[in-house]
Amino acid sequence: MTMTKPTATLLFLCIFVGCCIQNSMAQIPMEWEDFVETMTDESNYNDDDSNDYNYDELYEIYLHPINLNNTTYDELRQLPFLSKIQIDAILLYVLTHYPMRSLGELMLIPSIDYTTRMRLMLFCRAGTEHSHSQAEILRNVLTHPQQAVTLRTDIPFYTKAGYRNLPDSILSRYPNRIYLGNNNYHSLRYSFNANGHILAGAEIEKDGGERYFDYVSAYILLHDMGCIRNLVIGDYKLSFGQGLVVSNTMSFGKQATLGSMPYMGRGIIRHSSMTESNHLRGAAANITLSSTLHATAFASYQGIDATLSASNVGTVSSFKTDGLHRTQLERSKRNMLHELTWGGNLQFSQGVFSTGVTAIATHLSKPLSPKHDTPASAYRLYNLHGTDFGAIGLSYAYITSRYTFQGETAMSTASGCMATINTMSMRTSATTTLSVSVRHFDRAYATRYGHTLSEGSTPQNETGLLAAVKAEPWQHIHIDAYADFFHFPYQRSNASAPSNGLDCMAQTVFDLNDKTRFQLRYRIKSRQQDCTDANGNTRLMYSTNQTWRLSYTQQIAQPVSVQTLFTFTHRFNPDSDNESGLSLSENIRWQSANGSKRINLMAAYFKTDSYASRVWIYEPSLLYTLGMNSFYYHGLRLALVASVSVGRGLRLQCKVGHTSYFNRDTIGSGLELISHSYRTDLNLQARWTF
Repeated sequence: MTMTKPTATLLFLCIFVGCCIQNSMAQIPMEWEDFVETMTDESNYNDDDSNDYNYDELYEIYLHPINLNNTTYDELRQLPFLSKIQIDAILLYVLTHYPMRSLGELMLIPSIDYTTRMRLMLFCRAGTEHSHSQAEILRNVLTHPQQAVTLRTDIPFYTKAGYRNLPDSILSRYPNRIYLGNNNYHSLRYSFNANGHILAGAEIEKDGGERYFDYVSAYILLHDMGCIRNLVIGDYKLSFGQGLVVSNTMSFGKQATLGSMPYMGRGIIRHSSMTESNHLRGAAANITLSSTLHATAFASYQGIDATLSASNVGTVSSFKTDGLHRTQLERSKRNMLHELTWGGNLQFSQGVFSTGVTAIATHLSKPLSPKHDTPASAYRLYNLHGTDFGAIGLSYAYITSRYTFQGETAMSTASGCMATINTMSMRTSATTTLSVSVRHFDRAYATRYGHTLSEGSTPQNETGLLAAVKAEPWQHIHIDAYADFFHFPYQRSNASAPSNGLDCMAQTVFDLNDKTRFQLRYRIKSRQQDCTDANGNTRLMYSTNQTWRLSYTQQIAQPVSVQTLFTFTHRFNPDSDNESGLSLSENIRWQSANGSKRINLMAAYFKTDSYASRVWIYEPSLLYTLGMNSFYYHGLRLALVASVSVGRGLRLQCKVGHTSYFNRDTIGSGLELISHSYRTDLNLQARWTF
């Protein structure tokens, strides 16, 4: 695909406008949107994984920053971009130089690099208040806790095929040709925070097409109350060790993970999002047995959406994880089976050495029987099956100020197969870190909630070696790079035999001055898959994707900043024509001096040969909403987000999004079909804090 004249003209204008902006003395600050965009990009969001990129828990910390003068290791461990070395360095600095008078002192901590320092300024503060006794904490619950209520509604200005009126004679024969509810989305969430020691929340949601609010979630969490490190009742998530046994918390990709490999996991995390799957429901407690020994126990019982097997009566073939119940068929899958999960963790830490044991067991009310009796589905042969399965793992770590070694080895109780991942990092200087990670997951190692650094969505059927470097060779240049080589010992989807692959990325961020930033990123990913050669035979051949990204950010005085982003993708298909795609976007952000008013405007042009060469574009969005979307074919995307503070504690937000396609007469398919080439959505949100 060649660049058309309109595309070249638009690219020239965006770069020209950005480069002609007058310089000022304002520094480019990191905003919440910048953090989400960076972490989402780092997380390899364009992979076909089932990772949970839910930022709700981090957004709550952003709203209630951590006071570095009165914090703990467990509190800082909630920030997934921090390594243990960095957490220990922060705590030691505060202990030695108490009190920290401003976050500018983070520059004096050698292990805190530039990127981490910018992120910490979003989630931390240098407060002067002292710690509270338990009596004071309980008194604050009754006097001045922090509470918030958030309402949201989405209104589409188009009609999908699922909302059309059909005669009763047709519906009686084909009841799944319409959605049961209207096309609006509604959600309500409530949060309660008493000095970070007592937290509670509740969420209800109705998706477009659903008849009523069918998702309800709630939790109560006690944190750092005597010997209780964390106690949660309601919906929660867990992360222990390196995630081989259980880790269903927010996860990122290879680049972000190697920067701060999980040190014995993040423990118990409250589930405070609208994600309707991949969490536990019940109770979990983590208590301190001694200064070096901590224990966790958890139990969960909940209904799970699932699909009944067509060929094996009385069993389910797969879990349904999208949380949608719009048609009679989708509603029939709701709570199709019930899941009982329990387990625990015991962790010992002494100086530079730590170790832990984690165990989990799951029982399903109906047998899980994934289809695997055809050539196309044979890769599911070793997936989870039956009613009972679990895992037990040993995690370990040896961490000094310069060297870090950590890993986990686990065994699946159902199959007896093993999985292991081990990582070593070395700080060669104050600004350079080298990391190497080795992993091996047996084909029959399968867990319900396990997730760790891997190429696939689960730690199964994979062997890999990953090397990474993070460096700041000069004051204003930041380099991240990794190379991952992996092998699948057994067949997988689209590969009917053992296969290989590689994933390499290099990124450079150059701060020209305190108001201008350039970023260049290149990634190549290649995997073997079934292809048809010139003789009509099926054999493994490499399919390769390459992505180039160039961004330019400029601060125009204090209230205005602009960002220009150009992305180009190229896909090599060994048995068909190659494909390409490109996008060019401009993001303009304005904010009043006191922060009470804000406007974000984004315009993006995209053109790709197909879905396979799609491009990913980050756009401004509402609170608690991830604005990363994929676009393909040929079109234009516009998004405008405006927010204003009204009175005391009330903030209103409005988003208007419009997409037009130049080479399509319809959008979507099936019940999601829109019978014209454009779509416009209105999103409204109100947040009241008191």
